[in-house]
Amino acid sequence: MNCDVVRDLSGAYALGSVTPEEKRQIEEHLAGCDLHDEIVGLRATGFGLADAAPEMVPSSGLGDRISAAVRAESAAVAPSGKSRFGVFKLRRAASWPIAAVLVLAVGALVAWNLVLQLDDPAENLVNFVKEPGGEWVRVEATLGEPGTTFSLGGLDPLPSGRDYQLWAVRDEEAHSLGVFDTDDDGKWSGDMDFPLRRGDQIAITEETEGGASAPTTEPLISTRL
Repeated sequence: MNCDVVRDLSGAYALGSVTPEEKRQIEEHLAGCDLHDEIVGLRATGFGLADAAPEMVPSSGLGDRISAAVRAESAAVAPSGKSRFGVFKLRRAASWPIAAVLVLAVGALVAWNLVLQLDDPAENLVNFVKEPGGEWVRVEATLGEPGTTFSLGGLDPLPSGRDYQLWAVRDEEAHSLGVFDTDDDGKWSGDMDFPLRRGDQIAITEETEGGASAPTTEPLISTRL
């Protein structure tokens, strides 16, 4: 394999998209030739962009499509003449379109990984807040799914006829999550099925026994997720 062929395959080689036989021939050529600095740059660019994306499994055939695009770009910019200076200048110029294709291709992988993450609404969240008076609440949830665990403390047990009520406030509408009372140490914990979202406000108020349809007192504890 000569220098011209190695340069034509440099983009695909940097992406790891050449065949095993092409890879073997390219690396045999590189071992005895020091005229391919552009390949080092291309591989560094590819690895750097790839490391910026979380590891995910690409869709079937994506690697083949990227490789085909790189090969097509290489063929489009290959020089037709071989004058003494023309080959050098044209080949150096050709490395820029190939590098651009590589950057766009790996960038597409990064974007694709991010889209996959955004398509999955599940997000584990742990939120803790402590009020100046010592009241505190801890919220542990998988956003968008039921089964939120609440733990709280610093609230005195209530007299008969009164309950603490837990709320999730979303778009200025308060949703009751249930009522409870604390133990002798002022603590309580429990699970609620209301699926929480990012931006919900969690609030605890004191209400009449059995709870109210909407908060009637100022929150004793409040935190926004």
